[in-house]
Amino acid sequence: MAHCSAMNCINNSKKCRMYRFPADTVRRRKWADNTRRSWGPKEPTTNMKLCEVHFEDSQFEANRQDGKRKLRWDAVPTLFDVPNPPERITIQRTTSENLQQSVQNAETTPGEVESEIENELQDCVCKTQVIRLKSELAASKLECRRLKRKIASIETAEKRKCEKLESFLRPDQVKYLERRGRTNPLEWSDETLMMALRLRCSLSASGYELLRKEGFPLPSYRTLCRRVVEVSSSSPEGSALE
Repeated sequence: MAHCSAMNCINNSKKCRMYRFPADTVRRRKWADNTRRSWGPKEPTTNMKLCEVHFEDSQFEANRQDGKRKLRWDAVPTLFDVPNPPERITIQRTTSENLQQSVQNAETTPGEVESEIENELQDCVCKTQVIRLKSELAASKLECRRLKRKIASIETAEKRKCEKLESFLRPDQVKYLERRGRTNPLEWSDETLMMALRLRCSLSASGYELLRKEGFPLPSYRTLCRRVVEVSSSSPEGSALE
């Protein structure tokens, strides 16, 4: 037989209906505080109960088909025989007569109701659009970070590639490789021309042209001949190119 946990109450499950303390910690603490009991270190548990006399009528479900007296999900006990009882909850059930009277006294026109509904729908649409835009913005930020990482990786690879090329190619040869079009002539340096002449002398004509066809940055044999003539005619020291 269960007994009521309220102060100054001797009711038990044989006399009236009993209700267990809620499983929710916050609501269970509210019930315990309203009893005005000094619980001490012992916290109330769901095994403890309060009888129905400690609940206002507004805390019970109304118009139940089975006729049972069942507490609302958010019910709070407020009726206790203690010096400082908790404040009562003034919630009145809306009866059919009160509802009808409220409808008769309502001054809202059908047009105003439609306007309110339309405004609520617009608010819902706006909230949905805001959520969608926030999601798209987050996705765009992720994509932006991914592209930045990709660009940084490409720049690092290009820098390493240039460093490797510059380790065995001269600046004019690197510039030759970087040219997008081959229509504009490139001014070869004297050092590159000397190196090309040595390769031309060491290799046969077909070997030198094979290097050029494979993409190695070298001046054409015609360019070599023209520069040799130019240097020879302008300075006696240019004979060193011959």
